[in-house]
Formats: sequence, structure tokens, C-alpha cells
Amino acid sequence: MEHQERYNYFYSKYYTKAELLIKQFLINRKSQDKVFTMVFNEVFQYLTIDYVQKSSVHKNQHLKTLYTLFEKRHSFYANNQEQNIFQNEIKN
Repeated sequence: MEHQERYNYFYSKYYTKAELLIKQFLINRKSQDKVFTMVFNEVFQYLTIDYVQKSSVHKNQHLKTLYTLFEKRHSFYANNQEQNIFQNEIKN
């Protein structure tokens, strides 16, 4: 399987899960009459800090390196960041 196909497969799979999680969270907060900016900050905090810390990303050095690489992808490449990282940065 090509790198781009793998990326698309996993991105689609996890994007759908994250989207459902966020929608449910937003619906729950809306029923509590929370303001959007506060809820947005909660979602941002969860996705950028809490989720990453709870996952096994930082427990595995290889996953941590990949996470850092993708986190900084916009500073490495102007276009096609993911594909260029696969082709130029990630080694078997």
C-alpha cells in the first residue's frame, strides 16, 4: 500500500471518530447553555493536549517522533505536507 493510501485510510477512519466525539461534546455543552468560545477552548484543549497525553503516542519514541514531525509539517513544506513527509522524511 502506498504511503498516501495508508494516510488516507487512517485519516478517514480517525477523522470520522473524532468528528462524532466532537459533535456529541458540542451537543452536550449546548444543552448546558455554555457559550461557544468556552466550549471551543475546551475542545481545543482536549484535542491538542489531553488526548495526546492520554494516548500512547509519547510512550513510544517512534510514535513521538512521528507526532512531532506531523505537528511541524507546515514549517517543513509549503504544499502537500503529508505526502512530502512520507516521501522525504519517514524511513522504513
